[in-house]
Amino acid sequence: MALYKDITIKNFRGISELKLENLNSVNVFLGKNNFGKTTILESVFLLSGMSNASLPSRVNCFRDPTQSVNPLGQIDYIFHNVQLHNKPTFTGALTDGEYRSMYISLSNSKTIQGPIVRNGMIMSSEQRVNAICMSINGEYGKKSANGKIENKRSFKCDFCTYENGQYSQDNVQGYQEVISAQYIASDTSAFQITDELSSLIRANKKDEVLELIRLFDQRITNIEVLPDSTYVSFEGVDKLIPISMCGDGLKKFLYIITCVAGKKNKVLLIDEIDNGIHFSVYPLLWKSIIRLAKSNEIQLMITTHSKEVLQELAKSINPENENDVCVYTITKNKDDVMRSYRYDGKNIKTAIDNQLELRD
Repeated sequence: MALYKDITIKNFRGISELKLENLNSVNVFLGKNNFGKTTILESVFLLSGMSNASLPSRVNCFRDPTQSVNPLGQIDYIFHNVQLHNKPTFTGALTDGEYRSMYISLSNSKTIQGPIVRNGMIMSSEQRVNAICMSINGEYGKKSANGKIENKRSFKCDFCTYENGQYSQDNVQGYQEVISAQYIASDTSAFQITDELSSLIRANKKDEVLELIRLFDQRITNIEVLPDSTYVSFEGVDKLIPISMCGDGLKKFLYIITCVAGKKNKVLLIDEIDNGIHFSVYPLLWKSIIRLAKSNEIQLMITTHSKEVLQELAKSINPENENDVCVYTITKNKDDVMRSYRYDGKNIKTAIDNQLELRD
């Protein structure tokens, strides 16, 4: 399986430059609020689908769903210090030797070669249409043992929003993603749970999830996906309970577990894993996702600002999984220069056991 090994982020949101090296199967990013933890996850999301020029506008929707009304309306917020000359740039090296790099730029207009029909609208030949156009320039290849990129290839694709609200996107020919990413925001909807659980049921993995959910709440006897929603059956309760009526902790736990249990060759990006989950559930959550990530060939990237969550992670680390887990503390100095400090599984446990202060 191909996993991210190293990632470099430049000029993206509040990050001028940040390097993450020796990434593992389970990677936890610890830091104070507004230190770029969520931006790291968004960077991996973009890099994992770099041939899809619509993704940079979608990352704004993770933070503000109203941005979906105008996909490129606030696109300048992805540029460092909201300066359009600071081109967001992302570089990644994978464990199978694959190398990929991309940068994002904007232009104010585009000449449409025609006639071209975009969503039912006919555009005549050589017509200059006022639009916001975003370009992704990507390159990829295989990195050799001496660090050189072999058989390097490149592409360019555009995503444009026109004055009348229509938009268009180029398709990249000859490039195919070998890895994909799924972003799990801090809040969870019943629709998302139903979609993931349906996939698990089709894969005959419902019993595996039900077993874990019963550890969360032993009163649960069954989970059913019906056309309108997911329903939970509780011992002693005659009526099925829609998942939307259950507590936030159960919804968040169920969604994370179904995502990790049902995917392969995928990167799962979990923002603020501690949101909505009671402290007592952390031990079960960590043990479950560490085990499932390894068995299902998943790479996890998780953010938190809670050292209590980190303490529970340390308790879940043992000789069998200590090589699969690492923690990065993200720091920023007075000049806004960012650095990451890496702790592998063994060092995390030692630091916590000896009550050492991790850098934050």
